[in-house]
Amino acid sequence: MERYEIENSKEYKLAKHIENVINTFSFNEQVFAESVRYFHPTLQQSFVRIMKTTLLAMAQKNWHADGRNKASKELALQIQPALENACLPFV
Repeated sequence: MERYEIENSKEYKLAKHIENVINTFSFNEQVFAESVRYFHPTLQQSFVRIMKTTLLAMAQKNWHADGRNKASKELALQIQPALENACLPFV
């Protein structure tokens, strides 16, 4: 997929919105995690599928990592086998 296609997608716009919201010291990961429990159960599974896909992408060799995201890259690599074997069907 070309960059201009990505940048015009609803998924990119959502990712940029998330980036802007979490770019503050007042963002509370625990409140966010608790908020997901109020999603419809099907959407909770879709959300986890998104996180799984993101972590698998981060584990790829072409995903740039430096000192700022090194720990995230290493975690993604550690859990990659479990993620690859996890089945999260659309329900």
